Amino acid sequence: MNQFDATDDRAKFERLIDLLKTLASTSPAEDAQRERRVEDVGSAGARLGETVQVVSQALLMCAASGFRYWARAAEIWSQAVPLIVAALADGNGRDQATSAARVDELRRALRELADVPADESRRLQQALERMLLRRDPAAKTGTPDAETYWRRWNAKP
Repeated sequence: MNQFDATDDRAKFERLIDLLKTLASTSPAEDAQRERRVEDVGSAGARLGETVQVVSQALLMCAASGFRYWARAAEIWSQAVPLIVAALADGNGRDQATSAARVDELRRALRELADVPADESRRLQQALERMLLRRDPAAKTGTPDAETYWRRWNAKP
């Protein structure tokens, strides 16, 4: 069943030899054409290299943003958990002033926890925009393009 099939391997090897023979041309016209293709591939490779670099930087920024998000969330939860435990241990909350202070602290912690995603996404967006502006500082500003242009007159009622 899993026997070695030499005919398939030989056919693959012969196909590889044929491809290598087609690459080795002796015609000057074909050599010039191949050199142009190599130059095109080289410029495409440079663009691809720049793109890969930008994407890798963006990926690292996103990873760092995720770590900052979870660190901040863990910090807030570490402040909130003792408050929750104290509130549960108190039971009915016989002391109204203490209960009100605990509720306010819990509200503060929950508000901070709710603000973490928006703050971190804003920070990540600013970092990505700074990176893109460093890569391409020739961004057009001040002139509306076709997508953002809006009419300057009001329609008749």
